[in-house]
Amino acid sequence: MKIIAVNIGKSLSKGNTVINSTRRAWKLDLEKANGFDKVISIDHGIITGYFNLAPNGVRQDSREPNRVYFNLTPCTSAEKLAIDSFIKVNRINLSGFVTKYIF
Repeated sequence: MKIIAVNIGKSLSKGNTVINSTRRAWKLDLEKANGFDKVISIDHGIITGYFNLAPNGVRQDSREPNRVYFNLTPCTSAEKLAIDSFIKVNRINLSGFVTKYIF
């Protein structure tokens, strides 16, 4: 499982939804990010959103060309449980970052 974690706390505080906060304007390497299959949204160290990346679902953001945009679909309940288990078993710290590659 290859996951990109993004901290959406600032965007949520501006009234944006979890999915819209997660979708766009991340400073990530486009090629590297396209090798991942899941995106999780983090707020204050807690997972608030679980998403699948579409194949080649990371592209250049149209409004901020030096950043990326995610093409996302919600995870199933089983996928959410698998992500939670992966995070727990591998003791992944979900605090104190803007973006994080997890694999």
